[in-house]
Amino acid sequence: MSLDLLHEREKERAADAVKINNGRKPQFGDHMRNPWAGEINPHRDGYFVRARRVTGKFNPGLWYQMTDKKGQFWEIEGKYAIFIDHLEGVK
Repeated sequence: MSLDLLHEREKERAADAVKINNGRKPQFGDHMRNPWAGEINPHRDGYFVRARRVTGKFNPGLWYQMTDKKGQFWEIEGKYAIFIDHLEGVK
């Protein structure tokens, strides 16, 4: 995949997140999805813990700390995270 295509896809995913989230800001315990993670990735879906803003050269921006409610924690880039509580009843 070329770098231009990757940047285009990043913009599309960020725009999709803005549309899906509709201005909603995450609160503790919100069920969210990292759209970059594959179906079998255990860190695809998680529960929001907190947000932090990173400044500097490496990975600047808004990051969300997530948990699986079983003791594991990880971070995802906040601009791509989407709420999935509306999908809870759909399987």
